[in-house]
Amino acid sequence: WLGENYGKDFNFNPHFYKMCDVIVGPSLSDGFNFMIANASACGVPVVATMCGANPDRVINEKTGLLTEPRPEQIAAGIVEVLTNEKLAEKFGKEGAKFSKRFTWKKSAEAHLKVYENVIKKH
Repeated sequence: WLGENYGKDFNFNPHFYKMCDVIVGPSLSDGFNFMIANASACGVPVVATMCGANPDRVINEKTGLLTEPRPEQIAAGIVEVLTNEKLAEKFGKEGAKFSKRFTWKKSAEAHLKVYENVIKKH
């Protein structure tokens, strides 16, 4: 049990992620995947499948591990991170740096550019 504020108080979320040794995103398809982005921002290593937008959130073997969406490969990735402390530390540090490029401001600016281009064309 993570407490009554988990999921209600977003200031609690970093504490949750930092309790974890690894965050696993075993999705078959996904959009932005906030879980992976949040874990990386908190310096927690990530193992995720090569599906959906996961490859946009994880640089394979630099900020985490990307695997095929097969249980054996996901499990092997988890074991690799959990048994290699230096690798886990590297993924955490690099993931925290990489995640800084994903901000609401940058997202809004990118959307604004799309809208401006559509308006110019019509």
